[in-house]
Amino acid sequence: MSMAAESEETDSENWLFEAKLKECKDSIPNLTSRRQFNDRRKSVSNLQEKIRSHMANKI
Repeated sequence: MSMAAESEETDSENWLFEAKLKECKDSIPNLTSRRQFNDRRKSVSNLQEKIRSHMANKI
């Protein structure tokens, strides 16, 4: 979710959770809470950076 939000040039976590994710709530019933999102984002930050670098190199 974090990388998808960045691809839309979304840097506001409030906007992501209050506006965008409310649109998806019915489509994605297992949507995480904001706290869970932040905890998971921290735990996978190294992997996320590797993916981002790999994508940038391909582009």
